[in-house]
Amino acid sequence: MDNDSKNYKKEFQLSMYKEFWANIRNAEETSWKIFISYSIIIGVISFLYQNNMPMWLICLLISGLTGLAISISLNANLWFLRNIFLIARLEGEFKPNNIIPEEWGKKNKKFINDEIWTLHLILYLILGTTLCLFFSLEIKGLLEFFYFFCGLILILGFVSYYGYRMNKRYKRLKNKKN
Repeated sequence: MDNDSKNYKKEFQLSMYKEFWANIRNAEETSWKIFISYSIIIGVISFLYQNNMPMWLICLLISGLTGLAISISLNANLWFLRNIFLIARLEGEFKPNNIIPEEWGKKNKKFINDEIWTLHLILYLILGTTLCLFFSLEIKGLLEFFYFFCGLILILGFVSYYGYRMNKRYKRLKNKKN
């Protein structure tokens, strides 16, 4: 390989390296933006509560927003793991800073892990469940409870399926050959 090819390869690897880190920063920023948006929307829902919106609808809104926030966290986690793996592989090629632990390049990181996405996921789940329990105490009538319950089952089903798909994508990434 001639000198120009080596330089081009190194420049290409460095630009990929920078882009992978930029993707991780973007995912982190998005995760925090969703967290802030979720908090603001919960505030709006409490305003709706004071203006006599039906309780089953408030519970369904909270459940839906919680499901969306959890799904976004799962997606951000998948992209984080993908980019960390790719960064670790690049670092194995040219060792710019050796920031990423070597075992991450070997695909040992679990899908549900100790990163911020998992913390957000747990916080959304706790907050959404607590708020739904609080508001559901004021649901009047069996028909309203039925509406809320059916909506909740659909939301849980979609979020569970989405989490399953994200985990499956991560397993496919882990099983790929170099």
